[in-house]
Amino acid sequence: MAYTFHCDCTGMTWGRLYENCVDVPSTVAFLRGIGLLATDMQCCNAACNGQQMAERKLACKDGMTWRCLNKDCRRVKNIRTGSLFERSHLNLKQIILLVYFWTRNMLNQELIRHELDIRSSSTIVDWKNFIREVCELYFVLNPVQFDESGKTIY
Repeated sequence: MAYTFHCDCTGMTWGRLYENCVDVPSTVAFLRGIGLLATDMQCCNAACNGQQMAERKLACKDGMTWRCLNKDCRRVKNIRTGSLFERSHLNLKQIILLVYFWTRNMLNQELIRHELDIRSSSTIVDWKNFIREVCELYFVLNPVQFDESGKTIY
């Protein structure tokens, strides 16, 4: 599965990131704005013929789901469907902040566990490995070339 990420996070600070993730709706909006969560969804039920799904606010971990508008179907999908976050049990804010720690080379596991209230060290290790794999895939699909002097060729 290919993921599209279109955010220039150059100069992103902890404070700015945290401001974008104050609550669940702002976190979802931030992730949609940078292309990491879908802004629309279609029903996968063959009888619905690609019927558009509607966002539905719900008292769940992410605060909303997708629901088919076809009254004979009403299937529900998680807002994480098709995203990097689809199979994670962490909340979206924890994931974003964990990725931020990784990008800033703040890798002290005990600090991350404490600050993000993550109980399992193996969860942090799994996410670090996953982030590394996503970065690796990006560079395999978008190779950087250098000339003889070592300068980057675009």
